[in-house]
Amino acid sequence: MGENNPEATVTENLTTSETATFFGCSEGFSRDLMEHLDIPKRGKGYPFRRILLAVGLPHDTPANTPEIREPLLDVADIAKAIGQSERTVRRMVNGTHRDKSFTNALHLGPRKRLLFKFEVDAWRNGIEPMFTRAIESIHPELRKDAKRVSKPKTKKDKSSPKQPPAKSMTSIFVPPNPK
Repeated sequence: MGENNPEATVTENLTTSETATFFGCSEGFSRDLMEHLDIPKRGKGYPFRRILLAVGLPHDTPANTPEIREPLLDVADIAKAIGQSERTVRRMVNGTHRDKSFTNALHLGPRKRLLFKFEVDAWRNGIEPMFTRAIESIHPELRKDAKRVSKPKTKKDKSSPKQPPAKSMTSIFVPPNPK
């Protein structure tokens, strides 16, 4: 089955450390990110296909393409790759620069912005990227305008309001105190 299907030779799940490498973050942040993106762990890893959908790639994107599996680039890496300052790249990512090419960057927090290497290479060479990502298809937690709400760590039952403890049944049969 796997000889004619190149997709079968590729691991479909990324371990926590592979996910952390892909996003350029710690393993703890990677686990939290997968929880925020509602990507459940399957066996020993996270489904790579679901990660690709969360970052805005179409469903028919081949997951075994080497360019797709390369770690994402942050602002400092992008600046080195294109020969611009970090400030210029940050403005390009935020949409305040006249060049709006990088406005589909992934926002992983207040300061972390990520792009695929193939997108940066396409910009540098003046060509269309091999895969396009529309801002609308990116998971809401990874967009620029995301309202980040931390999820509660524990589940608490808030269905019933606090009530005073009930009186015991024996208090019904006890005569009132004399004055």
